[in-house]
Amino acid sequence: MAKKKDPNPVRRRPRRAARASKMDPGKRFLVKLRSTPVGQGQVLEAVRNLRLSLPETQQKFAERLGVGIATVVRWEGKRPPAGQALAKLHHLAAEQGLDGIAAVFRRALSEELGAPPPLPTPGALSIKNDDERDLVSALLEVLRQEPYAKQAEAVKRILDPIVAQRRQESEYQAAREAVRNAIVRFLKKNYPVEEAKRAFSTSAENVAEAIFENGDKKLIEERTAEVIGMLLREYWSIGDIAKRFHMDPEDVKSYAIDAGCGKAVMEYQEKQEPNDADQKER
Repeated sequence: MAKKKDPNPVRRRPRRAARASKMDPGKRFLVKLRSTPVGQGQVLEAVRNLRLSLPETQQKFAERLGVGIATVVRWEGKRPPAGQALAKLHHLAAEQGLDGIAAVFRRALSEELGAPPPLPTPGALSIKNDDERDLVSALLEVLRQEPYAKQAEAVKRILDPIVAQRRQESEYQAAREAVRNAIVRFLKKNYPVEEAKRAFSTSAENVAEAIFENGDKKLIEERTAEVIGMLLREYWSIGDIAKRFHMDPEDVKSYAIDAGCGKAVMEYQEKQEPNDADQKER
């Protein structure tokens, strides 16, 4: 017997397409962090930005790195550097004080090595040209040779404050790295990120740095959404988080939703809508 049709059928809303990713917290970030992103595009852009910040032509930059100009062209446009070349670029960017660029190289190198590379030692500078080489050689001669004892004392008086500052910076970096590693060990014992912040009397930013810079794959998978939620509750914006930790804003939005911070997502979208409208008008 045929079923009677309901004269007032309930219209069911069509099911929304499943979200592009059903990954656990942190997985979407890891797709970008450990497969292709840091993004080939990010590394290519970092190479170009490093060269321009020096500032140098591609030819000069190639000479500095001891590679052919075709290699630099490839690193900036088609295929990112790897291995020792990536380590050299990381060191150069850190040496120049370009922390954002150095972080991109550091993260890419971390993917390749499977562990974070060591931080550069403050003051570990390389000789750039023949003039600097001659000056360093002359300085060592003055400091080591008896006939230059008076000049050596004058040089030491000038350099002592600089040496003291460099040692202080080195000690600070070593202490900072030790704290990051301690935070990572603490979080691996399943303590919440908020508890880590309190236990180490540190900021949410430092806890996030410890996770992203010193954490392994499993820790990043488990804690990305949680730490982004903590940052948002401390009045960081989605845009600020994306910029500070070199993430895609869309990924930050997804983690914000996972962390129950839908209000922050709405505020970000409201700010973006006028910008999108302006771009369409143009």
